[in-house]
Amino acid sequence: MEPTLLYWTLPGPAADLDGHVALCREAERLGIHAALVPFDPAGPDPFAWAAALGRRTGRIGFLLECLAGVSSPTYWTQQANTLAAVLGGRVGVVVAAGWEPVRQLGYGDGIRSDGWYARLDEFWQVCHGLWHGTEPVSLAGRHYQIDSATVNARFVSDGTRTRPEISVTGPFPPALAFASRHADCVFVQADDPEEQVAAVLGSGLRAGLAVPPHGSADEAAAVIGRGRAAGATRFLLCGDIDRLRWFGAEILPRIRSAVHNDAGQPRKGDTRP
Repeated sequence: MEPTLLYWTLPGPAADLDGHVALCREAERLGIHAALVPFDPAGPDPFAWAAALGRRTGRIGFLLECLAGVSSPTYWTQQANTLAAVLGGRVGVVVAAGWEPVRQLGYGDGIRSDGWYARLDEFWQVCHGLWHGTEPVSLAGRHYQIDSATVNARFVSDGTRTRPEISVTGPFPPALAFASRHADCVFVQADDPEEQVAAVLGSGLRAGLAVPPHGSADEAAAVIGRGRAAGATRFLLCGDIDRLRWFGAEILPRIRSAVHNDAGQPRKGDTRP
């Protein structure tokens, strides 16, 4: 059975290193699996920020939000592999699969919506080719012209992975179609999780659930309970350190009790061994 993993989005946009270190250490103490470092134009660079936080923590992982179009896929893979070497493999990726023209134009990326998913597909073809690592990667695409690319710094993990785990967020049907080719997990929204989680699991992927940032302990626990009953195994939460402590005191014990009580029971729609 897939373990239930909890992720926490770092609050922003201010680059408060001491505050984020304190939050990550508290998340680590509570057993949060990883912290999501958003790609926010008003915040710090995700790679440098994750490196700084990772060197000040011991176990917690870091999910980097990736926005295609800001850098080349070769350079991005080199950055990800370097960060994994610095942090001993504590690196994952969250792909922003939705077209966001305002954020993209701030970085000089004027791609139109009709080319967004085609370029996203080309970007990740190159990344996967570099992680596969058997030969130089070339791609004569509509959006990228890559000739004999190599990245000598291999992805370092604490197990057998040759690349980071890749999760996807974004508008559901396109995000699922993209994820089926390039990713491991799709995060769905909490307003209607059952149908979307079933579709994700039916595609052979892991399902995650983005938990709303507001609400009572009962409401948050109910959302997570619905997601787990449907088969979701990853949960993305957010808030400042006070909300994290509240989550640890009010909700986390309920989750752990539920996980213990239904250990060994198969998830609905989950056919993986």
